[in-house]
Amino acid sequence: MLATAAGHPKIRLLDVDTGRVVTELNGDQQQIRQMAYSPDGQLLAAADGSTTVRLWKARTGHLHHLLSKFGAATGSVAFTPDSSLLATAGAGDIGLWDPATGKQVNRLRHNTVFSYCAVAFSGDGTYLAGSTTNGRVVLWETDTWQVVRDVTVAGAYAPVWDVAFEPGGTVFVTGDDEGTMSAWDAATGRQTGSILALPPDRFRRRGSAVCVVRFSASGRYLTAATGLHDVRLWAVTTPRPAAPPPRDRGSP
Repeated sequence: MLATAAGHPKIRLLDVDTGRVVTELNGDQQQIRQMAYSPDGQLLAAADGSTTVRLWKARTGHLHHLLSKFGAATGSVAFTPDSSLLATAGAGDIGLWDPATGKQVNRLRHNTVFSYCAVAFSGDGTYLAGSTTNGRVVLWETDTWQVVRDVTVAGAYAPVWDVAFEPGGTVFVTGDDEGTMSAWDAATGRQTGSILALPPDRFRRRGSAVCVVRFSASGRYLTAATGLHDVRLWAVTTPRPAAPPPRDRGSP
């Protein structure tokens, strides 16, 4: 099913074959900021910028857990490739949760960060990336939960609104407030390419922001949603080596 939330608190689950609304989820949330299905298809997580993330049973639409960030607003969610952990990003830290129990199992902080805009796990499960409001991406190694990279992506006052890993690999792409999409190698922290997705808007600077970046499941295409309320599509032509399958993960 396809989950949609068009600027209101309700989440609609649609049958992708017929386009019919199967059910609506209403958890008294604010405007939905981000949703994510667990890779095993069992759960749907929704963040609305408040202090609570809701986990729903994807097939039945039943509320599974309420995850409280204890006063810290949450605007982004991401599951590990094996669906065993959920990361939530917000003001000052990243929370790690057990989706089965709804319990928080770890909190990640880094002293260069103001607040986190987005989180993403690498396709092989090796890294967790957190993009920030002060132009950085912080990378944790998931075996140890130690920071292994602190990458400067944009200016100090230019938020990096989103981060996404290529399927199965360790290359990630960022979208920032300056209208740029950049590609990075998580293993080295080096930039491997960039695209000026939108020219600077001298009248309305936020209109030139890249707000959301996503790879297609095949890794052949990259999409960007912009501050101009449109979606743009690029073909990914750079060959990449095959990556090993996701690892089984235990608790951090």
